[in-house]
Amino acid sequence: MAALKHQQELYRLANQYGKLLPWRTMEANQIFAVKDPGSETIGYCSILGFEGKTFGLAVYRGEMGLDLFLKARKEGLDRDQELQLKQVCNVMSLCFCRQSKLSAEEIRRIKNLGIDLSWDRALPSFGTQVGEVSSTNLSPGEVTFFSFILNCAINYVQECRNVESFGKHPNPRCCLLYVCHEKNNGGLLCEKMWHEFKLPSEKKPNFSPSNDGNAKCFYAPVDAAKIESIKSGKMEMDTPWELTICTFPGVVSGRKGLESARGVLIVHADSEFIIKLELVDPEGSPHVLLREELLAGIQQYKRIPRQIYFNDKESLEASLPAAEALGIAVHLKKRLPKAERVMKSLKTLM
Repeated sequence: MAALKHQQELYRLANQYGKLLPWRTMEANQIFAVKDPGSETIGYCSILGFEGKTFGLAVYRGEMGLDLFLKARKEGLDRDQELQLKQVCNVMSLCFCRQSKLSAEEIRRIKNLGIDLSWDRALPSFGTQVGEVSSTNLSPGEVTFFSFILNCAINYVQECRNVESFGKHPNPRCCLLYVCHEKNNGGLLCEKMWHEFKLPSEKKPNFSPSNDGNAKCFYAPVDAAKIESIKSGKMEMDTPWELTICTFPGVVSGRKGLESARGVLIVHADSEFIIKLELVDPEGSPHVLLREELLAGIQQYKRIPRQIYFNDKESLEASLPAAEALGIAVHLKKRLPKAERVMKSLKTLM
């Protein structure tokens, strides 16, 4: 019941926000920020719709995605930068769509809430994207955070309309920050303050070209909500897993023409059981995908390996933040014998 109540509140606030039609007067580069009372992550919020395309609200968790978003608004992105944005993306979003654009799961979810959310023939659609993995399901922590954000967004829009100078600061790197607290009797208490954000591009680069021409991210964002979900779940400790990037017979069309088909493979080192096997998008990062599949495997099988083994440094570095957060020891080895045996068996079947 509590989960249903929180979902109802989230959609009610989305409906209230949408009825303000904030995109009629506010541009996407008018940034405000909200601090998550749970994880203390700062979400940088951008109102979508001024250009008449997508209507809603984007929330960039952390400064990496915000950096490339602002750069795209100002200068546009080249192909490599678009790839970087895809890899470091850590965003929650609310978009208003016609019912025909929603998935069956989203429509069913809205009907189960038992409230009328329709206004101007549009319905709210929530989503998340972390790296190359997207979802229309918000975790309980994300539902709470997004509800705080929408409360703040409603206040921000109303205040901006009442006071022309509201939310504006002489320093272009300063935005209004809402720090949210839950009251003992429920409800929301917000403090407002100025917040100066420091963009990664103004500090040190987080990317360097790899040998195959793809950009690799050493500071790839980890989905904090997913880590929180794993930590709070009933998990068993497991023996080591082997994680590797492998090649398959055949070719795919990539940025440089035809390329070898690649995949990510996660194998249980004791049993040689295949935990995960996924093809890599030629436009994406195999190292980030390998990390996301590691987390997905842990969630699917409810087991956390005490140790994980990699055979390339880039994959280890991309997965290291997630491994450290879950207390998993990481090792770099020249060969992963169990993964090699599995791949040899798979290739005989292809």
